[in-house]
Amino acid sequence: MSWAKNLIRGFISEFKENLDSSLEVYFDEGVYVDEDRLNPGFKYNAALAKAICQSLCMVVVYIPKYERHEYCRKEFAAMEYLEKKRFCSIDDRKMSEFGMIIPVILRGEKEDLPQKIAKNIHYADFSRWTTASDKIEDDKDSIKEVEKIAKYVYKLYKSIETHCDDIFYDCESFRIPDNIPEWSDSPMTQTFPGSWNVGAGGKNNG
Repeated sequence: MSWAKNLIRGFISEFKENLDSSLEVYFDEGVYVDEDRLNPGFKYNAALAKAICQSLCMVVVYIPKYERHEYCRKEFAAMEYLEKKRFCSIDDRKMSEFGMIIPVILRGEKEDLPQKIAKNIHYADFSRWTTASDKIEDDKDSIKEVEKIAKYVYKLYKSIETHCDDIFYDCESFRIPDNIPEWSDSPMTQTFPGSWNVGAGGKNNG
């Protein structure tokens, strides 16, 4: 396995473990990671679409080649659709500070980030994470970032719980969208296979 793949898988493992730990005080459910999503030959299926639909939000781990992969753009578009659908029944003024996509920057310069990533005010910078042997728990700044994400997820959950009866309805029929175009502001970049779905209320927490 290449150094880059070791880096990615190592970060996924470390981040999931620490986010699970931080979310444990708020939710019974843990962070959901689709393991098949990280393997060659991955194909979307109804089970993954349902898992995304049953998630409160999605944590996207970004590296500069992220959006070149159509399957990553499809997952991103799926959560964008769910966010719009879920927020449309809520007063925009009450939900304007929230979003259901939380970018985590593993690699990439801030000024080069595509707008779909940069416009998210809740993205976290983990670009200092250097090797698969690093431990997030040994870095106070990284731990603070993980805890901030956990607190944000809980705040989002509480706000939605206050204003909605059930945002996880009709997930049996939900499907990943097709024919997602390239992100026009960064045509030379590409995708990295890693995203977390963070849910609540008996669904996926992450």
